[in-house]
Amino acid sequence: MAVGRPKTVIAVIALLLVLAGAGGASLQQRLSGGGFWNADAESARAARVLADKYTTGTPNVIVLVDVPTAAGNVDTPAVAATGLRLTTELAAVSGVRSVNSYWSSGSPEFLRTTDRGKALVAVDIPGDEIVVDTVVSRLIDSYRDRDYGELHLRLGGAAVSYHDVTEQLSHDMKVSEAVTIPILLVLLVLIFGSLVAAGLPLVLGVVSIIGTFGILRLLTEVTQVSSYALNLTTMLGLGLGIDYSLFLVSRFREERHGGRDVPTAVRVTVLTAGRTVLFSAATIVIAMLAMLLFPMPFLRSLAAACLSVTLLAALATVTLLPALLMLFGHRIDSLDLRRGLRRLRGRAAPAPMLPENGFWYRTARRVTARPWVFGGAALLVVVLLGVPFAGLRLGLTDDRALPVTVESRHVGDVLRAEFPATSAGRFDVVVDGQISTTELAELTQRIQHLSHVRLVRSQPGPEGAH
Repeated sequence: MAVGRPKTVIAVIALLLVLAGAGGASLQQRLSGGGFWNADAESARAARVLADKYTTGTPNVIVLVDVPTAAGNVDTPAVAATGLRLTTELAAVSGVRSVNSYWSSGSPEFLRTTDRGKALVAVDIPGDEIVVDTVVSRLIDSYRDRDYGELHLRLGGAAVSYHDVTEQLSHDMKVSEAVTIPILLVLLVLIFGSLVAAGLPLVLGVVSIIGTFGILRLLTEVTQVSSYALNLTTMLGLGLGIDYSLFLVSRFREERHGGRDVPTAVRVTVLTAGRTVLFSAATIVIAMLAMLLFPMPFLRSLAAACLSVTLLAALATVTLLPALLMLFGHRIDSLDLRRGLRRLRGRAAPAPMLPENGFWYRTARRVTARPWVFGGAALLVVVLLGVPFAGLRLGLTDDRALPVTVESRHVGDVLRAEFPATSAGRFDVVVDGQISTTELAELTQRIQHLSHVRLVRSQPGPEGAH
């Protein structure tokens, strides 16, 4: 098909690309900054009980309130009145379920600093991460780094951190693309030898990336898709586009230098180098399928992105790339900048190099002649590179993944340094069933005596839940 009707193949793929691009245009707004939790885990079940049976939940937005020295402190009557007004105003925001502040909860010491210069307002926003992020965006627009009467407000907490992580990833990706793409274009010309050949991996990369965006957009309708999947798609799409194009273009050039016409060279290229591409893609797909077994949406969305971009890159390599070679293969060495540089220097163009005279051919012969030596050396290098992994300490992403200049990171640092017993660091123990008041008091005391526990508060709930 690609050899017989190359224009039809290109037209069909272009149409599919337009559809995928239109569908994936709204992907950025539907990505999740989390997805690290197993929906069937005990903590998730406890969260569902809290959401179903209580009107309050674990706060996911923290408003850090600074009181200027000139205004007094958190207990100054005017400051307390402003703090209560802020609490009431936040509670009236659409999407907010409950608000608890230093001034509305009896002035507990764990919601203020020891110098009484700062206090906290804890906001609980229920719903999935898309819903929560919509409310957080409104709070950020209205309250982030703002003066509220005599108070100064800064926003932090898990939901704000996730929002900032997503924004930071988007910004970093744009900066990365602005820096790396010009360098990549120069390297492609140097590696592939001409502007025509260098454009082929970019075409494959664009097709696999945009196609994957469309697939991920469809997945957002049925499951969470992590914002990290966007970065993985871009990096892997460009990498595979370059890698797979290099296989086919190199073999196509060899066949053309051997005297074959363009259609025959394309057929031989797909039958040989094309099989290598499909084998490489199958290896990646098999490895990534294992990630789909994990219950966390974060890992599953990364696997989905990797599977999609790999399959699309491989399919485009054995369909779109042969079609392009049929149309432009006779010009594969056109616009060779290296040839122009040689002419400027007065050097003659080198004769076409046969495969058996190439550096990689000679290297492959040496390696296969002594497989144990080279294989053992490679394995030793891999082991040495993997030694630092033994000291790896994994953890969930929070505000500490952000630069110190981001407000939610600053708020998190202040909470850890000056509010060691804040409700922002709390966890919930849910008794889903009947429990007497005496038993509840005993359980509260047992938890209170655990190491590092600063404060325990119990709340009787409806239908026997606590």
